[in-house]
Amino acid sequence: LDFKQAVIDALDYLSKRLGHTQIAYLGGKEYLQDNTIYFEERKETFIQYCEKHRITYEPYLKEREFSAESGYVMMNELIKEGNLPTAVFAASDPIAIGAIRSLYEHGLKVPSDVSVMGFDDISVASFSTPPLTTIHAPAEFMGEYAAHLFVQWLRENFWNIRYQ
Repeated sequence: LDFKQAVIDALDYLSKRLGHTQIAYLGGKEYLQDNTIYFEERKETFIQYCEKHRITYEPYLKEREFSAESGYVMMNELIKEGNLPTAVFAASDPIAIGAIRSLYEHGLKVPSDVSVMGFDDISVASFSTPPLTTIHAPAEFMGEYAAHLFVQWLRENFWNIRYQ
């Protein structure tokens, strides 16, 4: 999956097609074994896109974990701060589902009050109310492709070794 292009496509849809100029980023942080934060291409692409297209995002940038609970908490924070964007780009579907729950509990409607877009296209996304607009990430294909590359690497580096 080309994460950069997927984010650009999502933001084109939210800004150019739907006309949003205030878009939140709700994301998660992942840590490497040495406790450094894993580079999040979705976030960096989001920031670059918003700066290039003059979309307000700074007051709406939140990061916690990749979970529904985090999406719920981050959206609650935005609502309590009085910082409600017109759209939300969530870095994962669980985050988006948590954000939708928060909006619903505060009497706000998706998409008429706030548009929400997720990322991953997990199976439960179509069961949210309303069904979640999401970017499809072909996880099964990506896993198969990674396994194929690993087997190819093993063949090239180990299985061709001839013992004497």
